[in-house]
Amino acid sequence: MRTTSILHPTDFSECARRALTVAVYLAVSRRATLHVFHALLLHEDDPAVEMPEMAAYVDQAQVHAEAWLDHAPGDRLDLRTEVGRGIDAHDAMMDALERTAADLVVMGTHGRSGVRKLLMGSQTDKMLRHAPCHVLTTRADAKLPGPGQDFRRILVPVDFSVHSKRALEAARELAAESGGRITLAHVMSTVVPTHYAASVDTSFELDPRLLGAAERTLRDWAAGEPVDTVLAEGLASIEIDRIAREVDADLIVMGTRGLTGLEHVLVGSVTERVCRSAATPVLVVK
Repeated sequence: MRTTSILHPTDFSECARRALTVAVYLAVSRRATLHVFHALLLHEDDPAVEMPEMAAYVDQAQVHAEAWLDHAPGDRLDLRTEVGRGIDAHDAMMDALERTAADLVVMGTHGRSGVRKLLMGSQTDKMLRHAPCHVLTTRADAKLPGPGQDFRRILVPVDFSVHSKRALEAARELAAESGGRITLAHVMSTVVPTHYAASVDTSFELDPRLLGAAERTLRDWAAGEPVDTVLAEGLASIEIDRIAREVDADLIVMGTRGLTGLEHVLVGSVTERVCRSAATPVLVVK
């Protein structure tokens, strides 16, 4: 996966600091330029004054870089910082994305859900929906590869759409670069409650042909590659998180349909739910 410019928006929170580790690793290993960006809103302090948070943040990035460079002495960290000013943080980040010509955004996520997320919103969710490039998210408690390691086990949940196919292509590129192995997973939705009255617990019991069809399709998608396959049933976001833990995934790679507005509110997004819940970094492929 070709990466030459990485944008890392930060609010200096613990979530952002966790994402910084991944951003530094990718910048060093891909020899990409890392742009650390902080949006200062108009009602806040003057951005012209010295920002001790940014200085400390850069020091932390250098510490991470030194740990990686011990294992790759020929590489380096090309780090640039910017404090932007605007009325809205998302607009400021989108402007920075255009200026830096970034082909990857690396952000932390606070993992909010339910009413709290609805009321407060999420800058990461907005970036997932509107960024024209890939977005990698990570929670504050996410398991990250250590210095000198790479994404060795990559989980790719698919719904057999064109969006999933693009995600699998990106995962294959990453696996080729890192010598990693892919686990391809498909989660069938649980049957509606009315079926339980007939003692039918799964869609596979309701129509046994579904199991065979899903298995064949997974094999077709995995053809020609050393890919493991997993077939499950249940709530997709929960099952994807469970599978990631079972296979000890270092990274989840998913596609997104890019829903916005009312359609997004009503339908929601499995990808966004996984980004908030998974204890593994998630790469969202556009």
